[in-house]
Amino acid sequence: MQFFHINDPVSGFISVPRKFREVIDSEEIQRLRRIKQLSGAPYVYPGANHTRFEHSMGVMYEVRKQLDFLVNTKGIEIDQELYDSTLLAGLCHDIGHGAFSHNFEEVLLAQSGQAHEDFTRYLLLNSVIGDIISNLGLNKRVIADLALGNLNREEYFFLDQIITGPLDCDSRDYLVRDSYHCGTRFANHSERLVILSDVTDESNLAYNIKGISDIESFLLTRLNAFRTIYFHKTSRSVQIMIGEAIRKLGEDVNLVEYNSPEEYLKWDDLSLYYHLLHNEKSKSIIQRINRRDLLKSCYEKPSFILKNNPQASFVNKSDEIRQAIAEKAKISVDDVYIDLPFMPSVPYQHTSSLKPNEIPVISVDGKGNKTPVSLVDYSLFFPLIQGYFNIIRVYTLRKNQEQVGLAAKKILKDPIVYSDPE
Repeated sequence: MQFFHINDPVSGFISVPRKFREVIDSEEIQRLRRIKQLSGAPYVYPGANHTRFEHSMGVMYEVRKQLDFLVNTKGIEIDQELYDSTLLAGLCHDIGHGAFSHNFEEVLLAQSGQAHEDFTRYLLLNSVIGDIISNLGLNKRVIADLALGNLNREEYFFLDQIITGPLDCDSRDYLVRDSYHCGTRFANHSERLVILSDVTDESNLAYNIKGISDIESFLLTRLNAFRTIYFHKTSRSVQIMIGEAIRKLGEDVNLVEYNSPEEYLKWDDLSLYYHLLHNEKSKSIIQRINRRDLLKSCYEKPSFILKNNPQASFVNKSDEIRQAIAEKAKISVDDVYIDLPFMPSVPYQHTSSLKPNEIPVISVDGKGNKTPVSLVDYSLFFPLIQGYFNIIRVYTLRKNQEQVGLAAKKILKDPIVYSDPE
């Protein structure tokens, strides 16, 4: 097989099968060069200007490492067609992301009930990239299923989990890549997780219990990444403002209904930014972001680990709470924003064979016999973090920061965190 190579700052030289070049050069993949991986983080970490394209290349690289280990070291049989399909699923897993990534997705979810995964499938099945894949002799539906972790073939559950599972190749790349560009320098656990991996008799991707410290370290790295990067108060401030601008633009421009793949593909960070900056309803918000005149966090309550996500009930009351805070602070409700970021402590997965918050682990004896064991029984750390990490924040304009913070403290009746280092 012939390869070409891409020099990546995180993964090093990535070897790519030459037959995949047309897929990588497709409009659907190349568009990811114009969508940043993190929409708000550059206002905190100036180096965080990397894109979904390089992340997608990194995920494909991680998938190949994992597959090669299972095939060459563990003797797992995967035919060439399924091997290639899994590589391309890693490459294509994010092609459905909209401009400004999750900001655009929030509008899609609210107005159409569709997430970026829905558009990943839509593009793979209906746009040119699907035709390119078919011309390679591969089944684009299989790749679409794998890209979403939904192939669900009993003998190949582990392929879904490689792409979208508890310790998947997606998170193995983005945690290291985002940390690299933000300068937070989290440890890279990828090599160790690959070496620890195996496939159980139930076809799940599992990890040797002897590597429990590596599994714990990966989960702690993920938790810290959300605390310091993805949920950083200033990063979230920018995202709130971009989201508000997109919603205002959506009052004048159709952002959620598409008659063809091309209508969706036209939206990237550059095209959406242009419309946001030139629309009468949204441009003032973008101009404020450009001056770094951002919303300020004036109240914060972190709930470090909860067994159930309390925000489902809180969301239903958020409008009522906003109104109460605004009345007590004697300002317009339009100047009060409530932010409710949350994450499951164990990465989500779609595979039907796994339960939420489950990481399959095994004990291997001297003869190579594999016995499933419970991570909870071996780890002091894992049971403590099973659940959800939540934050409740209230944002407002800088001029209203003090009175809104005091009002939020009284309304929410919880300790206030009121500090604003730049």
